[in-house]
Amino acid sequence: METIDKIIHRQAGLERLSKEKEEALTLYQTKAELLSKQRKSIFNDLSSQIETHFKDLMLKNARFKVDVQRKEPSANGIDDINFVVSMNPGQPFSLLKDSASGGELSRLMLALKVVFQSQQGIDTIIFDEIDTGVSGQVATAIGLKMSLLARDAQDFSVLCITHLASVAAWADHHYRVAKNSQSDSTLAHVEELSDQQVLEELALMSSGSVSKASLMAAKELKERTNQDG
Repeated sequence: METIDKIIHRQAGLERLSKEKEEALTLYQTKAELLSKQRKSIFNDLSSQIETHFKDLMLKNARFKVDVQRKEPSANGIDDINFVVSMNPGQPFSLLKDSASGGELSRLMLALKVVFQSQQGIDTIIFDEIDTGVSGQVATAIGLKMSLLARDAQDFSVLCITHLASVAAWADHHYRVAKNSQSDSTLAHVEELSDQQVLEELALMSSGSVSKASLMAAKELKERTNQDG
């Protein structure tokens, strides 16, 4: 009987569903417009915060902004949002992946993480080889930035995975991760390093071997980071 009743009154049913759809769309549009307005209200401040970190990471000419275009209604609103950058004076803004080199992208992502972590209420922030494609002074700047981030914030920890001595030297605690492969399995071993082991590991990372000269250089590097940090 229920099926027959639906057939007989199908026009009324269609009209009811159409009305419900219009009401839902109107409510969605109101909420989507409010969400869009709230998003746009913080974009300028967000750009300024990120550009402040650019200076510390030797990206003094880089500029950042949030590009917003209207899109068809979806589960996350009516905004199509992209992060765009200009890396050099006179260069037009373009998507991160189209305008930044590997080393620049690493530093851009570090700046983004530093800003966003403060808004997310997290207790650990992880940088997995954030220093890819960099060396020298840039690597040192990245290490310093992560060190200051960890020391300025008392309510969370910073974990960095790196192969660069000039980054690793900034850490307060050092761990070495090694893999042991057997015939049918591979195990990862994590070991916290003593002060002497830290110097040996930094020497190995820097020169490929542990020698008197490389140990001396590692000691100087560690002392310099302790002073600067």
